[in-house]
Amino acid sequence: MILTYSDINRFLPVTVYGKVTDSVSHRNISGAHVFVVQGEEETFTNSTGEFVIKTWQKLPVKVTVQHHRYNKEIRNYSSGTKQLEITLVPGQPK
Repeated sequence: MILTYSDINRFLPVTVYGKVTDSVSHRNISGAHVFVVQGEEETFTNSTGEFVIKTWQKLPVKVTVQHHRYNKEIRNYSSGTKQLEITLVPGQPK
């Protein structure tokens, strides 16, 4: 079997890059829970608010970010190359 680049690319995971900040102070948020499929494709933001997550889902995917001090944010991610910039609003998670 001969596979083309596009054939192989369909079977590779998508890597989602992003950064999470506070909407008021603009500070980085560490320890935020980031997931595409909760319990399977998930990670937490590091000390600089950044995250990297791999998913086998087809684009576009919904990326959910949760933190106990902020409202939950859900974003669509449709590009395998651009970084998500997510700002969370202080408050209680919904």
